[in-house]
Amino acid sequence: MRNSIILFLAIFSSIVSGKTRFPFFQIEFEYDEQDSWEGMCQIGTQQSPIDIPDDEYICDDTLVFDFTLLNETKPIIIEDDGESFKAEYTDSKLYASDINGILTAYQSLNFHFHSPSEHEIDGESYDLELHFLHSITHNFLEKGLTKKLFAAVSIMFEVDDSADANPFIAALNLTKLNTPLNLNVNSLLMSQLPSPIPFYTYQGSVTTPPCLEIVNWYIVTTPLKITRSQLKVFKKRFSGNSTFADGDGNNRETQPVNGRTIKKGGVVCEEQFIYFFSFVIIFIVANYVVLKLL
Repeated sequence: MRNSIILFLAIFSSIVSGKTRFPFFQIEFEYDEQDSWEGMCQIGTQQSPIDIPDDEYICDDTLVFDFTLLNETKPIIIEDDGESFKAEYTDSKLYASDINGILTAYQSLNFHFHSPSEHEIDGESYDLELHFLHSITHNFLEKGLTKKLFAAVSIMFEVDDSADANPFIAALNLTKLNTPLNLNVNSLLMSQLPSPIPFYTYQGSVTTPPCLEIVNWYIVTTPLKITRSQLKVFKKRFSGNSTFADGDGNNRETQPVNGRTIKKGGVVCEEQFIYFFSFVIIFIVANYVVLKLL
């Protein structure tokens, strides 16, 4: 337990003080040289991101996914850290169960973007992916129930030419970085998500070197809409910039699933629906018979 706490404190300290999203050992890397990334990147068996097959998951409506953002206006600074547009953000809390049903509480560290998306769903890539990175709380770290010290909530965005400008992306004012913005992230973002939030979850890794396999991932299945003009600022900096990773973007390529369990929550599972439907049919038939006997 002591070694786990020391590891966590070292990682946590490097996160809050470093320049990158996961600067655990300050490993330098380039997105166009992913075959030579160091650490666990080439040898790990639980690497992220992945392509989530839409027909090979386990439906589990017992999964807990309580993702909350502080409903308060606070100053936020968006910066270009050389790899992403990122904001230090500590006003998100996550209380969620992993694929094994272990409940854990997390506190957010930051949010950042990838363009195009890192994760794919049934082979489909999205225009933009937003990650909210959370670290395990001290109380749950001491319990020692999980080796996954972090949780990442992923939200996809896709261009819709008929959609209005996305209020969350618009409020970030990405053409003027490093300027304090007074934002209520909750009101700007959470109102766009369904309730309950449908999601996939699996156990994986950090998506930058050293690719440590210490992350519980939660992928929101409902993509949000953005306009083509809103995507331009991301493409100009990352996925359409020939001087950045040859214009391929700031996303890691999808990794092998390697037989990992993927679960889907926030939905009514088919088994329950069939049970409910059968109950309704029986109820209707029973009432019909009763009425005929009267």
